[in-house]
Amino acid sequence: MRSQFVLVMVLVVAVVFGATWHFKQAPANSPSSVGSATNHIPTTKPALTVITSTPPRVVGNPITPEERAAAIETEIDHLRELAMKDDAGSLTKILADLTHSEKEIRDVAIESVKEFGSSNAIPALKAAAQLSEDTSEKIALLEAAEFLALPRLTFDSTPDSRTPEEIRVSDERAAEKIAQQEAQRVQTKRTHSVPSESSSGSWSATNNIPRK
Repeated sequence: MRSQFVLVMVLVVAVVFGATWHFKQAPANSPSSVGSATNHIPTTKPALTVITSTPPRVVGNPITPEERAAAIETEIDHLRELAMKDDAGSLTKILADLTHSEKEIRDVAIESVKEFGSSNAIPALKAAAQLSEDTSEKIALLEAAEFLALPRLTFDSTPDSRTPEEIRVSDERAAEKIAQQEAQRVQTKRTHSVPSESSSGSWSATNNIPRK
């Protein structure tokens, strides 16, 4: 009997201990406890991303008529300088101005192409003529292309290899020879005129002889 009593007491203590442990763990898992724990969770604010936009482009003041005229004059002077050269880079720059927005520059570019004198500009001239809406300009472009298509005249001249002293002596001799020829011509003219005067005088004297 005593052993049974002890066994019952151990079971009762175990049940009491288990119940106590269960009730201690229950508040931790209750909704209110969960909500309270959630409220105490530290929150981290998201970093703010600042998006910067490109500032609007500020449009400058419009070009004045004086500035426009100066720019045109500068480009015209540049074209005339390029026309005096003979490299491909200069020709490319001239051809680029065939379609310039300013008509004055386009006109000078046409003349510069002709002065440059390269037949390589013919395709660009014809292409510019097709793009041009100005009839007179179209004609000028095509005429420039025809001009460059003509055969170029060449003059073969042998360079003078004489020294300045030799050239001076040669010029003096030539002048002396011309002077001698002129003197001979004058002398010959005088020689031919003397007999005529003497013959006319003789004739006059003969006519004045009184007849017997």
